[in-house]
This record gives sequence, C-alpha cells and structure tokens, in this order.
Amino acid sequence: GRRLTGSTAALAVPTGTIVTGLSLISAALAGALVLALAIFVAGGAANGTENVAMRTLIHARVADGLWGRAYAAYHGAMTAAEFTAFAIGGLLVEATGPRETMAIAGAGALLAGLAGALRLLR
Repeated sequence: GRRLTGSTAALAVPTGTIVTGLSLISAALAGALVLALAIFVAGGAANGTENVAMRTLIHARVADGLWGRAYAAYHGAMTAAEFTAFAIGGLLVEATGPRETMAIAGAGALLAGLAGALRLLR
C-alpha cells in the first residue's frame, strides 16, 4: 500500500476522527441493523486509518531516542481516555439510552476532529 508521510498523516488524523464521529452519529440514527453495520465498517476503517496516521506522525516527528517515551505517553493518554469513556458511557446509557449515547460519542469525536482540522489549517 501507499506509505503515509508526515504531511499526509497530519491530515489523516483529524479526517479519520471526523469520519469516525459521523459514522457513530449515522449508526445511532440508522433505522436498520444492516445499515448500522455497514456504517460501522466505514467508521472502523476511518478509525484504523487515524490510528496508523497518529503512529506515523510520532515516528516522523519525534527524535529516534524518544520514540519509547512518545509512544508510552500516547498510549497512556489513549488508555486513560478509554477508561473515562467507559465510565461516562455507562452513566450516559442509563440516563439517555444507547442510541443517544452513541450519538453523543459521535458528536464528541466530530468536534475533536474539527478542532484538529482547524488547528492544522492554521
């Protein structure tokens, strides 16, 4: 496949986040399970692309001797975010329902992606 460079990876991170957010919102609104599953496939591909792009950016922009620290910081932040999302997600499902929680999660990802894209454009 085509290799990501530092500049294409920088664009792929917010783009992947935006598409992931839109897929979560779309799946929450989907009226049929088959449609929701197709949307999840697209969202999963976007999320995978985002993950590869982030690792490519770390590799391209961090000095060789600091890769271990950079990856540890990245994965530590990701793990903390996942644990927080599980806790908040559980509370949201109880308060609003599963579809609404998925839409809220999608909106959060969409906003994060848009913020990243705006930052990148500056």
